[in-house]
Amino acid sequence: MEIIIRGGKSSLQRQLDSFYKEVTRSDFSIRRVTKGAFSTARSNLKPEAFVELLDNVNQTFYTEAPYRVWKEFRLLGADGSRLMLPNHPTVVEEFGTHSFDPNGDSPRSLALVSMLYAVLNLTTHDAQIAPYSASERDLLNAHLPRAGKEDLLLLDRGYPSILLLFRLYSRGLDFCVRMKEDWWLQVKEFNESGEKERIVKFTLPRKDKVTFRQECPDFLEVEIACRLVCVTLENGEKEILCTSLVDMEAFPYEDFPELYHLRWNEISS
Repeated sequence: MEIIIRGGKSSLQRQLDSFYKEVTRSDFSIRRVTKGAFSTARSNLKPEAFVELLDNVNQTFYTEAPYRVWKEFRLLGADGSRLMLPNHPTVVEEFGTHSFDPNGDSPRSLALVSMLYAVLNLTTHDAQIAPYSASERDLLNAHLPRAGKEDLLLLDRGYPSILLLFRLYSRGLDFCVRMKEDWWLQVKEFNESGEKERIVKFTLPRKDKVTFRQECPDFLEVEIACRLVCVTLENGEKEILCTSLVDMEAFPYEDFPELYHLRWNEISS
């Protein structure tokens, strides 16, 4: 397991020889395991083993070590990326292929990956992989069971939807997400108003009620309150944030220029 996680630039056989020399405290490198035997054993390892290992590491860290918070919240960020996968029949079976060159004669298997991570503590809480056709929102939904009421989610402009806000509210999860300025009517009106902050309310659109009915039927007719905050960046650009932190005394406006940028572990001057 250590060799799989550690990786390295040297060949696999050299890593194996070095590892066994280290654990046996030998003065000589004696070949005890071949790379072929190691690869065969590795192929039998269940992916769930890594999930369990990650859970154990996080549980130990967050119960036994001091960790950083923002106003008693752990700050969690989510982000996705596209990956080109190895050309192997089992990969093709699971992820399919896509062609992007002009002639379409070089199909490759691609995947979407996403991580949920604690931005102040640099720990990963969850990782997901899906076929290329999936969306970052799909993988974010898969992350949500790994977040708790002590967490606050920081998300960029690719994630927000009213359905997502209802999912977060129904789970008791706090959030601060960046919005596209001209996407939603409430956000567009707020952006054009010149106000620095405003409380707005959302109802679940009819098209989303069918999806949400099985997840949380008690929230179908609920009206949720969010707070819009306009932050002016140093370059003059406006940043519109939507947050569940509606208490303006506990979370004053001055908190937000720094809060969102902690998503990249950045602290404003």
